[in-house]
Amino acid sequence: MNMSEYSGSAFVKINDLADGPERKTIANVEIGRYGRPVLTFTDRSRLSVNVTNNKVLVRAFGDDDEAWVGQKIELYAGRTRYEDGETDSVLVRPFSPSAATRKPQSDSDDSMSDEIPFN
Repeated sequence: MNMSEYSGSAFVKINDLADGPERKTIANVEIGRYGRPVLTFTDRSRLSVNVTNNKVLVRAFGDDDEAWVGQKIELYAGRTRYEDGETDSVLVRPFSPSAATRKPQSDSDDSMSDEIPFN
């Protein structure tokens, strides 16, 4: 029996980052409560993605959730705007090579061609 389900919420909260940022690998993306995306990480912890974090992830990995799976991100404590003020929040930053900005490899890649012939 997996006893971790009895250890409280699997969702990462601001207090979980009191000792500093944590690096995680995205294992799954699904729509959770309130219509928000929920990331599940390889360590089985989860993060409900707010608008701020969603913008960061879309900019880094593109707008297809399947491209997010396998990407590595760092969770850190920060502040975001909320209603009339700011609130403490779990924020994300990518540290995987960006899938959205990677240059696709093509069969006609001329990077190996130059003026020096092979003899």
